Amino acid sequence: FSKLRVKADLKQGDLLNSSNLVCAIGFDRDGEFFATAGVNKKIKIFECESIIKDGRDIHYPVVELASRSKLSGICWNSYIKSQVASSNFEGVVQVWDVARNQLVTEMKEHEKRVWSIDYSSADPTLLASGSDDGSVKLWSINQGVSIGTIKTKANICCVQFPSETGRSLAFGSADHKVYYYDLRNPKLPLCTMIGHHKTVSYVRFVDSSTLVSSSTDNTLKLWDLSMSISGIN
Repeated sequence: FSKLRVKADLKQGDLLNSSNLVCAIGFDRDGEFFATAGVNKKIKIFECESIIKDGRDIHYPVVELASRSKLSGICWNSYIKSQVASSNFEGVVQVWDVARNQLVTEMKEHEKRVWSIDYSSADPTLLASGSDDGSVKLWSINQGVSIGTIKTKANICCVQFPSETGRSLAFGSADHKVYYYDLRNPKLPLCTMIGHHKTVSYVRFVDSSTLVSSSTDNTLKLWDLSMSISGIN
C-alpha cells in the first residue's frame, strides 16, 4: 500500500471507568464482529459495519463480558463463531460464549500473567497460551485442562499456530528469540531464530513457510521456515 486512511474512530462509551486502555483486539471469522479487551476487565463486542457506517462520536458494544482481572489477550475460534478465548494478568485462560453472554471454561494452570493466546485453525478444540512464567501451554477446550507444556527460561510474549496445521507452533520470547516447535516432539525446538536484540513481542505466520516477528528493538523480521518445516508436513 502507498498510503492508509482511517475508515472510522471508535470511542467507547465507558464513562464510569478511569481507564479504557485496550490490550488486545480480534476479529471473528467473517469479519462481522470484533472484540476488544483491556485493563478495564471487560470484553466488548462491536459490530464492524455499524462502526464504519455510523458517524456517532461514541459507540456501545452489542455484547459486554465482565472478567475479574485485567485482560491481556483475546482470540476468536474460527469454527465456533460465538466462541472467544481471553487471557488475563492473573494467568487465567478463559473461554466465553458470546451468544449466551457467559463464561464456558476457566483454566488456571499458569503461575503468572498470560500475554498471548491463539486457537488452532486446523483443530478448533486446541488453544495455546504463553505466559510470564516461561511456559507455553496447550489446552483442550473440551477438557478444560492443559494437554501439553513447553517450558522455557524466559517470559513468553506471543504464540501463533500456522493456519493449515495444529501440529506446530511458533512463539516469541523475552530472551530475544523466536522458537518454532513440532508439537509431536515438544522437548526441543525444530528451529530457533536469532536476530532480534530485545524482546520479541509478536509473531505471525504469513504463510506455511514464512513467519514475521516484531520486537521492542523497533524491527520487523521475516523468517523463511521452508527448510525447517519440510520434514514435518
